[in-house]
Amino acid sequence: MLENKIKSKKETIKLVNKYGESFGNAYIHIKINNFKKCLIVESDNKTNPAEYVMDIFEFVKPFIINNKNVHVYLDLSNYYGINNSSWLYEWIFKINNNQLIETDFIRIDKWSKLSDKMDYAILQDYLFEKFHH
Repeated sequence: MLENKIKSKKETIKLVNKYGESFGNAYIHIKINNFKKCLIVESDNKTNPAEYVMDIFEFVKPFIINNKNVHVYLDLSNYYGINNSSWLYEWIFKINNNQLIETDFIRIDKWSKLSDKMDYAILQDYLFEKFHH
């Protein structure tokens, strides 16, 4: 098990369509391990948060705007199912002058190696909590 206790907090974001109607939820898990912070965006079972980039960006912006060491991950296991080959991604927000320029995704699968050991520990803890119940 992990040596350090990972502090965790969960926030819910209501995702709305272009007409202002609630379409679903995204859950933001804020995980901290020895001052290392990761944000994990978890989908509900009917909505892909990547389709609501601006809603998610407005929430994560205060965490990532001045801190290049905060990583954001996207968990689509509730949306696609864990049997799908791709459901976990690193979500990269490219920012210029506090404005979102573009986003990119790096797939994380059983062949991927996270170079940041703290991120690996945080994701391991998150997935253990999620699937252990």
